[in-house]
Amino acid sequence: QEVLDGDILARLVKIFPTSEELKQLRRFKGDAKKLDKAEQYFLAISKTPQPHARLQILLLMSEFPNRIQSITARLDKVSIACDKLTRSASLKKVLMVILRTGNQMNAGCSKGGARGFHISTLKTLKSIKGKDRKVSLLQVIVTHIMDTDLKLANDFLDDVSPTVEANRVDPEGLRVDCAFLSSNLGFLKECLRMFTSPPKEARKFYESAERQWRTVSQRRKEVLEQFAGTMQYFGLDQDGGSAESWRSLFGVWMQFSADFRQEFRKIENQRKFKKQAARRRQSSVICIKRKKNANG
Repeated sequence: QEVLDGDILARLVKIFPTSEELKQLRRFKGDAKKLDKAEQYFLAISKTPQPHARLQILLLMSEFPNRIQSITARLDKVSIACDKLTRSASLKKVLMVILRTGNQMNAGCSKGGARGFHISTLKTLKSIKGKDRKVSLLQVIVTHIMDTDLKLANDFLDDVSPTVEANRVDPEGLRVDCAFLSSNLGFLKECLRMFTSPPKEARKFYESAERQWRTVSQRRKEVLEQFAGTMQYFGLDQDGGSAESWRSLFGVWMQFSADFRQEFRKIENQRKFKKQAARRRQSSVICIKRKKNANG
């Protein structure tokens, strides 16, 4: 296993002789040196009990740690994002600012005095413009937050940042990988039954892998329940963690945080430019006064 890495093992499994070809190899009585290297190799391993099963076991032993780690990492990304979205105090404050600003804009009409809004509204804030068609509602909101509580703006951006990684997780790919791993463990169990005395290392690996899989399987169940709870928290339809529901939650927050950050930096740069311009004007005035004093 230390010599044959996963790629080599996968290729060997793919080109491994059929049972009929193995029978022919075992009947070979000639000089093995006259065979090509591939035939010599398969002739050698054909004399090993259950050679194909051994290769399959080695392949799974090689791939299993990375597959488990990949699944766990993706589940962690989703869990962290859900936890941040439902527990973030800064997020709640930003939503309150948005609600108050919207109610002020809609005062006196049927939309005024709203007690809440759908999070899909966040996607429209950048495109809603004032009468001058220059200033967006998002710009008004970000400016207000920066003027009243700059720390809130930074805390909000930090709290929603995990949605970027969570949105990259493909829920269908996660489901397929879990099903594939479960199926492979079942196959490994069947392979071990082919041996009168299963290889000790393979048996120990199966017992360890089965424990790890039960842990990851339970973790996946918990994360999907956490995701469903987060969907419910924001009043979104729950449909078992489909790609569409993923985007309706993580995608919306990822895009809104990107728009918020872009507006934040734009305003920040404008203010820095104004300060620099003011300092330059002040320096010019001082220089003029010094020249006048020198000439006077």
